[in-house]
Amino acid sequence: MSRLGRILPRLSADRPVLRQLAALHGQRDDPELQAVGETVTSEPGRSAELLRRLFYAWLRLDEPAHPASVPAIPIPSQPSSPGTRRVPHEAPMFVTVSVTDDGTVAVDGEVIVRRYPAAQQHGHGPHIASSHLTADRDDPDRRWPRTADVLLVPRGRTAGRPEDDPWCAYAAESSGCGLLAAETEEDGCLALLPDGGRVRVSWLERPAWAAFPVAASAVYAWTVRERAAGTARARPTRSERIAVRAGDLPDAGLLDLAYV
Repeated sequence: MSRLGRILPRLSADRPVLRQLAALHGQRDDPELQAVGETVTSEPGRSAELLRRLFYAWLRLDEPAHPASVPAIPIPSQPSSPGTRRVPHEAPMFVTVSVTDDGTVAVDGEVIVRRYPAAQQHGHGPHIASSHLTADRDDPDRRWPRTADVLLVPRGRTAGRPEDDPWCAYAAESSGCGLLAAETEEDGCLALLPDGGRVRVSWLERPAWAAFPVAASAVYAWTVRERAAGTARARPTRSERIAVRAGDLPDAGLLDLAYV
């Protein structure tokens, strides 16, 4: 930009603008401008990687082993809307689940969900040994969505009808994704399954802790994960209801799973 600033003339307030722009247009074939243009590169999505490499080379230091990423900048909350997210994406979480077939008249089973911030887990401790990973599809730290078991797409980043979006458009970048959850109204979600199945998930009883990532993990545990382990029943032809608990909290939520 500094070189361009030295080459290009400044616009003058004393001369007709169109005439000055026409003169600039005729300058496009200038050899010096072409030389500057040849130094311009475009590497979408790689700016953090390339800039870190450059700065560490200048400092004559070895780069860190972990991938370069740009942390999301928190968004100031508005007093009039306390529920506004403070970051532009859902935080990655390691999630452990416990599934039981209840068999009562009221519900078909129960899922207990415990969530741990993934960025704060240094290695796989015993508490997350059998966890699955949930991550926002658009997390700027691409190592999370690329390895996620459950991809999350919050409202505002889905199509008007999430069910119209093909699975491959969302999960192509993730190597082991087993479920994609597109957020719907009132903290529910539309769960998209790798085999083409769709499950519309809604809270019939919604405690204060209820959120669409929790619903997504519960559905993943109830459908995809248990089926992969060979313990799940065949996909039902009717709606199911499962109780959901958040760790040891006493109040339970109730999810309705409508297979579409």
